[in-house]
Amino acid sequence: MSRDTNPSSLVLRNCIRIETIENPVPAIELLLNRCSKEQMMLQYNLSDFKDVNEFLSKMALKMGSLKKGGIPDINKAAQRILSDWTCGRLTYFTEPPERTGEIISTELLTQMKAAFDIDGLLKNEDEQLKDLLNTPLTGISLPASIPTQADMDLDKDENISEDENNLTEEMNQDDDENHQPTAKDSKKVRFTVQVNDKTKHLSKKQAADLADKEHDNEIRRSVKRSNLVRQQEFKKNKKNKKRTEKSVSNLGDALDSIIRLTTTSKSKDDSYNFETDFV
Repeated sequence: MSRDTNPSSLVLRNCIRIETIENPVPAIELLLNRCSKEQMMLQYNLSDFKDVNEFLSKMALKMGSLKKGGIPDINKAAQRILSDWTCGRLTYFTEPPERTGEIISTELLTQMKAAFDIDGLLKNEDEQLKDLLNTPLTGISLPASIPTQADMDLDKDENISEDENNLTEEMNQDDDENHQPTAKDSKKVRFTVQVNDKTKHLSKKQAADLADKEHDNEIRRSVKRSNLVRQQEFKKNKKNKKRTEKSVSNLGDALDSIIRLTTTSKSKDDSYNFETDFV
């Protein structure tokens, strides 16, 4: 914090309220010393002046602030200028100080030059790469391998078996809650036969036979899948039919019981004798 305790400087820093200042003229004088006279003349559209009193007098005449006898009220003019200063209507900027010496010395530039030496960096990189190339390899080189046709067929069969098992589980969810089917866990052993990249291409006839075989296998799997669906639907319909028959049978038994009770009550009413039963 600055140690300047000049009251005029404190006023320009907006540290003192303008209304409480008894004599604001010194603050305006300090302001005129810090800025050029031409700028103040252009800012307030005033003619040339010699000192601060003449400046404030012209400012008071322009504002219409006069005392008795037509004397300009320079205090009100000074308060107006200070108000413009503190409120920002009187804009300003600070010029940078003059340079008295070089900021960066030659020694500092010489030290920084070593960090940007491209040739030195490339040389250091080449030395590090040489050390890496001389390191013996510890890995084992293996030839590339691809899955054979047998492995591909096994993957397809496993996918079809999983689809059938999922379909069977969905159909069994509609069974009775008390019915709990048991299933044995089966473990599948998967193997992969690897061959080298230098495999012989199939001939046109072999490719056609393989395509026909794949088509026939697809038809068989589709028929098997449809038969499984039909079988599950037949079981489901059979169970629903049994439930319906059982419900109808229970309803018939209930109706028979109601009819028997009604018939028994009527027979009792008919056997009533007025002479013997009435006292």
